[in-house]
Amino acid sequence: MNSKILSILLCVLSTSATAQQTSYGSNIIRLTPLSGFGQTFNEYNGHWSIGMSYEYILGRQQRIGICIPFYYGLNVQTDEFGSNGIIINNYSYLWNPGVKFYPFGQTRLNYALGPSVFAAYGDASTYMGMGRTEIATYRKFGMMINNYLHFNCTPLFNIGMELAIGISPINKRRVAFQQEQSLETASFIKLGFQVGFRF
Repeated sequence: MNSKILSILLCVLSTSATAQQTSYGSNIIRLTPLSGFGQTFNEYNGHWSIGMSYEYILGRQQRIGICIPFYYGLNVQTDEFGSNGIIINNYSYLWNPGVKFYPFGQTRLNYALGPSVFAAYGDASTYMGMGRTEIATYRKFGMMINNYLHFNCTPLFNIGMELAIGISPINKRRVAFQQEQSLETASFIKLGFQVGFRF
């Protein structure tokens, strides 16, 4: 029994050592085919999105990364109100640069976390009934703490997930031909599935 346990431990240690010896590139391009960001996932506040990011990992130990992602979000909501359809068409752009800290360096399975800032800009058209359509634009600025989990399938290819939570203390909304409004500070969330290529 003891010999079996010892054999398992040696196997695990051997696998870990092999993973540590693997060389991973410092440049990563990630595609995000499915993600979401916003305060809530409806109306003006939330968007399902696609995105792309570039990350450069610093130093020989590869424990710090600089990440620059960009997302395009779209949300279409249709509600029936009698014979009239109330349609809300949203689009939004999100820029979210940040710093990533890898506590264990670059291994087969990587966890990272770090701070980031974000800027979001969007537009929305809402049919209000009686032939009236309201067009509004909004801007959001804030900061988040990002959590990442990546699995390096090979030295060149990886998949991963991201979850970020933060606040947007600056929220501006403006309806066409009206004065811009300042909204209260709100929570902000971002999540997504990623596919990456290292070189």
